[in-house]
Amino acid sequence: MRLAIKALRYLAEECRPATSAALVREIEMLHALQDVLGELRDLEALRNEVGTAPLRRRCDRRDRALRRRYRVQRRALLATWRRH
Repeated sequence: MRLAIKALRYLAEECRPATSAALVREIEMLHALQDVLGELRDLEALRNEVGTAPLRRRCDRRDRALRRRYRVQRRALLATWRRH
């Protein structure tokens, strides 16, 4: 998913010189979504390496926060696209 968003963002960035402010905002939204997905992936790798329960709980809390952020950002992006 993260790579698909990255490819879409790169494609949109190619159009940037001839685009509206709305598309620039959508590119920023794609970039933010890509960042969240990357952080989730990094957190998953870290969680697999952490052995202690307190660190695992901390990873779990961060995971929940990132997933909430992902859902909010995804909804915002989809709402923007539905308006077009």
